[in-house]
Amino acid sequence: MVRSGIRRQCLQAITMPGNLPTNGKEFIGVWWLRKTIHLDEVPAEPVTLRLGRIVDADTAYINGHEVGGTGYQYPPRRYNVTPDMLKKGENVIAIRITSGGGSTGFVQDKAYFLGTDKARYPLAGEWHYKIAAKMPRLAGSTFIRWQPMGLYNAMIAPATRFPLTGALWYQGESNSGAPNDYAEKLTAMINHWRGQWQQPDMPFIIVQLTNFMARQAQPVQSNWAVLRDQQRQVGTLDNTASVVTLDVGEWNDIHPVNKATVGKRLALAARNIAYDQDIAYQGPVPTTAERQDDRVIVHFSHTGEGLTESSPLTQSFAIAGADNQYYWADVRISNDKVILSSAKVSQP
Repeated sequence: MVRSGIRRQCLQAITMPGNLPTNGKEFIGVWWLRKTIHLDEVPAEPVTLRLGRIVDADTAYINGHEVGGTGYQYPPRRYNVTPDMLKKGENVIAIRITSGGGSTGFVQDKAYFLGTDKARYPLAGEWHYKIAAKMPRLAGSTFIRWQPMGLYNAMIAPATRFPLTGALWYQGESNSGAPNDYAEKLTAMINHWRGQWQQPDMPFIIVQLTNFMARQAQPVQSNWAVLRDQQRQVGTLDNTASVVTLDVGEWNDIHPVNKATVGKRLALAARNIAYDQDIAYQGPVPTTAERQDDRVIVHFSHTGEGLTESSPLTQSFAIAGADNQYYWADVRISNDKVILSSAKVSQP
């Protein structure tokens, strides 16, 4: 057991999830969060301290017992808490957070609780905090992976001596700033890898970018959408496929938690392309679009027994007229077609 290093009288109230109040200035350093909860009984089995996602690094304590820590912001926080760490009555949760700069805190719209899937003590609401230390920004470092050939020479080239059935490619976020040549670059890389492994037909399966960042009230241009289309183009090469993940992401997490669905879709594609199994893996793919009066009709392939709506299609499609001003479309499904219209666009 260790002392958490903070006393209640030294702390200020704060509502979590949320960020450390910094008056618009970046914070580099260490700060503490503390919350007291009341338990009527000590659980008989271990429970989970679920702390959503924290920016940047954290170490968590309950009643002075260190229960877990994470060194950077992206992984979900799930810390195991055994019954001997808890007590009947008041229990103190303390979180030591290290910030490397910018906003720091608990990410919104994530799960924060102590308990299990069946019984949870919610942790959202009032906490208390204290800044422990401020530090100057360190000089930037040069990461070899950001240099030409930095990743390839260290990680890929040595592996070309080993047999390989195929490749799964889950990347693209860092290219969204300049997405228009992504298909050309990725195609060149695929061809190079196939040459290095001396497998001209080596299967290559691409995960399209997921849905990330807050949804916009009105249609806007999106580099992420452009990059997804670039990935789709690469997926039309021989022995390649692209896997859609637009429905399984999270607006506030560039690394969404639901990896199981992504893995299942990749496995279906691999079974078909790499292992020659006659199995459907491809979801609906738009093939052509035509204008009929005040409507746009989009045709799809790979529709199985027909397109269905698994979730509301509100604000899913947008159309524009000659002025190139886009509006959310009213959507109707008809077999393998999606019919789009808008009262604001008489001639789409």
